[in-house]
Amino acid sequence: KASSVLIIRPAQYSDHMAMTATADNDDRITKVIAHNETIPDLIAFAYSFNRPRMILPPNMPTNQYEMMLTLTNHQYEALQEAIRHQFGFIAQRETLETNVFLLQVKDSAKLATHVSKTGSKLNIKQADDMRAWVNCPISYVTKFLENTFGKPVVTQSDLTKNYDIIFKWKDTHNKKDAMNNDLAQAGLELVPTNMPIEMLVVEKAR
Repeated sequence: KASSVLIIRPAQYSDHMAMTATADNDDRITKVIAHNETIPDLIAFAYSFNRPRMILPPNMPTNQYEMMLTLTNHQYEALQEAIRHQFGFIAQRETLETNVFLLQVKDSAKLATHVSKTGSKLNIKQADDMRAWVNCPISYVTKFLENTFGKPVVTQSDLTKNYDIIFKWKDTHNKKDAMNNDLAQAGLELVPTNMPIEMLVVEKAR
């Protein structure tokens, strides 16, 4: 059994970024290994926020770090404190008016064909040119949309079922266009709007 540790240190190799989490039978995270993650990445994990929903201070350092976290209790609070102590950053939640995408139903008949069948198992597949979700809440899809479009995505209130959604693109240059086309095939669309949502405001600790 691994000892309970929280280590953050400068990355030794700049080959790829990765963060993997291991959970127990009760879905409680027991170990997190991060490789080549930036300070905003660590903050996003520590506060359970998606990067596009964060407001960062100017001149944020771009250094990359490795992290090992094997604490069994209060992991997020411990990581928040480590970030404050090691890097001097704190964060707080604030409701702010901001630009967002609203994911809404454009064609209910098309969307009906993407509602997951009763008894199907939750499954997520990913590759360099695709993402696919089977029997997943729409929140799984919106998180990916947020990271791709770099803007918060808010879902229409009646998107409460589980869905089968797939995105495919030929290269990163047409990724957003391809995803918009795939959304349309699923009876959905992203509409730019402005509304108050909860954001994570990051600042230097005084």
